[in-house]
Amino acid sequence: VYPTTLRGIGLGTSNALARVGSIITPFVAQVASDSSLLFPILIYGSASLFGVLAAVLLPIETRGRPMMETHY
Repeated sequence: VYPTTLRGIGLGTSNALARVGSIITPFVAQVASDSSLLFPILIYGSASLFGVLAAVLLPIETRGRPMMETHY
């Protein structure tokens, strides 16, 4: 669906954001759980639902298809 260079940029960006999220998570959980335990659950639950929605809205299923090399 997407060119090779764009797939590489997307993979690198998602990897970087995952690392930032793993660094920030303990601080968010500690600060947010001081007031209410429901608040961090809502934060992480909404982030999970957003990820599921993004995956469901992908344009087509590419499982089992060969990866095309594209260079622009």
